[in-house]
Amino acid sequence: MALSSLGHVYTAIGDYPNALASHKQCVLLAKQSKDQLSEARELGNMGAVYIAMGDFENAVQCHEQHLGIAKALENKREEARAYSNLGSAYHYHRNFDKAMSYHTHVLELAQELEEKSIEMRAYAGLGHAARCMQDLERAKQYHEQQLSIAEGLKDRAAEGRASSNLGIIHQMKGDYETALKLHKTHLAIAQELNDYAAQGRAYGNMGNAYNALGAFDQAVRYHRQELQISMEVNDRASQASTHGNLAVAYQALGAHDRALQHYQNHLNIARELRDVQERGAGSGQPRQLPLLSRRVPSGRAIL
Repeated sequence: MALSSLGHVYTAIGDYPNALASHKQCVLLAKQSKDQLSEARELGNMGAVYIAMGDFENAVQCHEQHLGIAKALENKREEARAYSNLGSAYHYHRNFDKAMSYHTHVLELAQELEEKSIEMRAYAGLGHAARCMQDLERAKQYHEQQLSIAEGLKDRAAEGRASSNLGIIHQMKGDYETALKLHKTHLAIAQELNDYAAQGRAYGNMGNAYNALGAFDQAVRYHRQELQISMEVNDRASQASTHGNLAVAYQALGAHDRALQHYQNHLNIARELRDVQERGAGSGQPRQLPLLSRRVPSGRAIL
């Protein structure tokens, strides 16, 4: 449906009110034509937009409606999609126990359906939740299963994502050598696929690893490459966090003027994003923005 595609475009550029309006119109059209499957999927799309706007309550309401229709249709693949969306919503809300519960439902349905791609996504969600609960050993096991399935499916993009997630876990466990090897694998796959956004994430995670090792010159090198890509793809949130990481690295190197410049850029972009999100969210709470701290983040997990 062209209108649904338009909604996705609006979401990608951060125009959440128009994205929401597009998907709402799709829901109305689906109801009029009695197309319950399309209605369910568009409710899921609405839920994703609400999450981007920081409106958790409306997001969950949409995903629960999606799930209800999927169950009524006895469509287990659509059930899995709705459970996955609910898991992501509760993860965003930092209710990791509930997120784990929903991703476990996805895993059970995937195994019942013998759908490896759905199973892989379930392991990614479970690993991300376990990581946020600081259960690093369990997170490692989930992401190893995610990677194994990706390799079995010969899905290079998924293999890159799994390598990245597993690299972050090794980084958090202090095994920087293994972490860097996995992040380099992610980078190589991203370059092979000409996926610039993924390349930026890989450079950022490598920069974080070198920062944690105290190799600040190397950290600067990779974060500068991350910043260049985030500017090329116009990822303002990534630009904000990268400026923050560069500020930390330059400060450690004693380059205080450069550190101050990057810190100011970080704050300016963060304020800009907060203004945009508050306008889009209406009564909802704005999404948490990347803020600079003296502790460099361990990495960005991806599903």
